[in-house]
Amino acid sequence: MIREAPGITLDVRLPHRADFFGRLEAGRADVVIHACLEPPAGLCGLGLVRDRFACAVRKGHPDAPKKKRMSLETYAALPHCLIAVSDEAQVGSVDLALEEHGLRRHVACRVRSFLAAPMIVAQSDAILTGPARLLRWFAERYPLEVFDAPVSVHDFEYIALWHERFEREPAHAWLRGVLVAAAKPHRPDTRDRDWRELWGHAESPRRRKIQRGTVGPVI
Repeated sequence: MIREAPGITLDVRLPHRADFFGRLEAGRADVVIHACLEPPAGLCGLGLVRDRFACAVRKGHPDAPKKKRMSLETYAALPHCLIAVSDEAQVGSVDLALEEHGLRRHVACRVRSFLAAPMIVAQSDAILTGPARLLRWFAERYPLEVFDAPVSVHDFEYIALWHERFEREPAHAWLRGVLVAAAKPHRPDTRDRDWRELWGHAESPRRRKIQRGTVGPVI
């Protein structure tokens, strides 16, 4: 963006989850990037990067899995660090998955920042469940061990959302092109999957909970 449009300013914000649709409609935001189920009426959407959830603990953690797999009981018993980007009390996808096995976890620490959570975990005995790409990036820079989540949790996809009235605006089309170009090296070389595969069919109990807003993509 600096090379192609040196006079513009990129203003990145973290709006309240319930507010960003209004921001797009009112023209107070050009694009929102979100792990959304599907674009609401009046908004257009474009898939950027698909990801899955993984776990991280500090190197040398006494309960780190020896064969890259942690038992559900050990996982539930550890203190958890939770990334929660809003003040709303949410039931996370991990909680739903553990509930299916009759287990519960204790959230010992809540943070808003995706960047702070791995640093906290690297210096404590807590466990973090978060986006695999982010955790792998941090594991190259901090003493962390990353492994598959022992609970069955959905994959998700980051999508760009914008109001339909900007669909044919040249400047907005350029901005979307920049986002697509930035995301292209990180897209997996697999066939695209729709939301039913990622989150379950519309009538599934998990999908209904997600659609009611009790579950967010952050777990």
